[in-house]
Amino acid sequence: MPERIDLKNNQDLEKIVIKTTQILSQGGVILYPTDTLYALGVDALNKKALKKIYAIKGRLKDKAISVLMSDKKMVKQYATISPQATKLIEAFLPGPLTLVLPLKPNQTNLISENQKTLGIRIPKNNFCLSLSRQYNKPITTTSANKSGSDTLSTPAAILKQLGSQASMIDLIIDNGKLAKAKPSTVIEISDNKINLIRPGAIARTKIETIIK
Repeated sequence: MPERIDLKNNQDLEKIVIKTTQILSQGGVILYPTDTLYALGVDALNKKALKKIYAIKGRLKDKAISVLMSDKKMVKQYATISPQATKLIEAFLPGPLTLVLPLKPNQTNLISENQKTLGIRIPKNNFCLSLSRQYNKPITTTSANKSGSDTLSTPAAILKQLGSQASMIDLIIDNGKLAKAKPSTVIEISDNKINLIRPGAIARTKIETIIK
């Protein structure tokens, strides 16, 4: 069984974050809570660790995986931020919004070969933000479920669904049963065009109001 840390009843957030960064730096896999659901995380710059995520989920290699970042400054290291993206970041982040932005030319192999865009999340969650600031590198934030299956709200249910592949997880950050929530809204911004990829917690009308 993976090592488990009880986040809900543990007040030492700094100690938990340091332990988690150690796991990530060693190429390990974490199961952790966000502001919407539990996610699977690895160092997004570690190709060997990324393969574990795809294996755990049974996910096709050409399917994109979003990453966790702490703030706009960190996003700018990897992606191009348009005026429209800036408006959405200022209005909704941290929060349940995934922005798909053009990668900078020197970052096109961040997740997979010849990748041109990157999904970015800045969750409204103290653990996520603290972890991202401490690790200071992109961390994957893909839903902790088998591809094509339902997302679940507790680590125990997630491990059961993943079956034998759950043994590839090294650390569980357990925040108990998460409140039922819609997934993040996914918006792609490219060439000053806005494309709603997935409806979610933030309504399209709110996004259009900000853009206008």
